[in-house]
Amino acid sequence: MPQTEPSFTYRSLHGLPEVAGLGTIKEMMKPGLAVADVVDFLKRCHYSLQRLWRMLLSRITAEPVYELKMAWSRHAYLCSENITALRDRVAEMRHPPLGLEKVPHDALRLFFDEIQTAPTTPDFSAGSIASMRAPSSVSMGRSMSASARGSHCERSSSRASRKT
Repeated sequence: MPQTEPSFTYRSLHGLPEVAGLGTIKEMMKPGLAVADVVDFLKRCHYSLQRLWRMLLSRITAEPVYELKMAWSRHAYLCSENITALRDRVAEMRHPPLGLEKVPHDALRLFFDEIQTAPTTPDFSAGSIASMRAPSSVSMGRSMSASARGSHCERSSSRASRKT
């Protein structure tokens, strides 16, 4: 007996976007990323935030400009909050050991080593700003296939990683 796709006649209330604007209901029903792929992405985000957190804290005492000290301490606090949230999320998705202390990729380690050894404050600031964007967007682009862009699991994880 041939299978037929169910027909949907869903209309949102007052023209609000379907599924909170993440996509259509049909897109949300497609298979998304595997749990292992999402865990790998979250581990990369965790590593990136942890390195950024350590770099920001290590620069505070040597910085003479008060406003930069306050900005770096605020961002270090935000990183620590997200580090905790990502650790909890990985623990929910995976059995121990979590493996969060491992470097996910040598290029990522080298990327943060270069930022950490920046000789001037403007170079460090530019690198730390780039680090808040680059690793998550690069790894997100690699880990998402065209069919997985509507995945519930991936969407919630990418939303959590964009809080910083």
